[in-house]
Amino acid sequence: MKKTLFIIAAFCCLTATAQTRISIDELYGLWQTKNVPASKSGGILDLVGAFNLAYPTYSGGEFLMDVSRPENEQKWIITLDRPNGYASFAEGSDDASSESMQACVWKRSNGHKLFAISFEQQSSKVKAFTAFYDLDPSTGILKPEKSLAKLFTPNNPNGMIHVSLPQHGKDMKVTEYYINAMFAITHVFPWDGMKPGRERVEIENIDKMWKEYEDQAMMDGEQPVTQYAIIDIDRDGSPELMLRSDNEDYQAVYALYDGKYEMIAAKDYKRSLNFYPPKAVGSAGGCGTGCFYIDWTLLENSRPKHHIENQQEYNFEKDEMVDHYSLDGREVVHAEEGDRLVKSFGESVEIPINWRPLR
Repeated sequence: MKKTLFIIAAFCCLTATAQTRISIDELYGLWQTKNVPASKSGGILDLVGAFNLAYPTYSGGEFLMDVSRPENEQKWIITLDRPNGYASFAEGSDDASSESMQACVWKRSNGHKLFAISFEQQSSKVKAFTAFYDLDPSTGILKPEKSLAKLFTPNNPNGMIHVSLPQHGKDMKVTEYYINAMFAITHVFPWDGMKPGRERVEIENIDKMWKEYEDQAMMDGEQPVTQYAIIDIDRDGSPELMLRSDNEDYQAVYALYDGKYEMIAAKDYKRSLNFYPPKAVGSAGGCGTGCFYIDWTLLENSRPKHHIENQQEYNFEKDEMVDHYSLDGREVVHAEEGDRLVKSFGESVEIPINWRPLR
């Protein structure tokens, strides 16, 4: 049986190399357009071979050639795990143009199988994507599962994306990497019997982040974090993170850099958020009778550079508001200096925020 599979794989390789290989950007626009004749058995090597006959790619072709070689003669990093219905190919290079492939098979509760094949190439337009097919064991035909084409939408289309199809277990994962910030968001899709199901988002240190906010926020009862958003205040291509509860009154903004986080602004029922792209973000609110408070965090390359505070108090004797500024914890003696610094931020503006659920 093993010898037969190797002969099939070798035949697929020879056929694929005789064809013009297509890029993963081309494949992304094609995979939903036709059914693919495959195998009633649903073996992972048969399915990868059948798919590569229909859509010959570099990574698929190289995997099929390599898997037919003795292990000590293989050129690439490959995995063929028949019992678990999993296969993968990687060149083992950090070059953005290197291409990788994963494939897996799930058993569906209706007696069919779901075949998934994923491709990655960070230099491509699409970066990474997964094609899904229903396999009817009575026909051996792979039919595109178009309903799963938009299973995952990245927060940042230009970011680095890695798909993890399951070799062990059943859950699919997609991870977004923000290299400059050394920060990642993992999207977990638990298997529901028929498909990768409702998304769950995992963000490292999110509980600590929200606890830090809860410790200083004016909150009405428990307000667990339920949503997140990726923004770019200073427009440097590296993200800032926002978290909020179901009650929109409770929000926090965090700078992300060097694998660290720092809360730089917050909103609660007494404070508002103010954005001054591409320079700063601030919080403002009342601090008692005749008292108004606002602070700003100035960002540079996603890092908090300066922290400015202004407390305005009403002087009843002079019948006017008096400004008290501080810069990085030191008093600014002349209010005019503080005024000039704050005016350099410009007016606060509304920025688009794409809130996404954590569950």
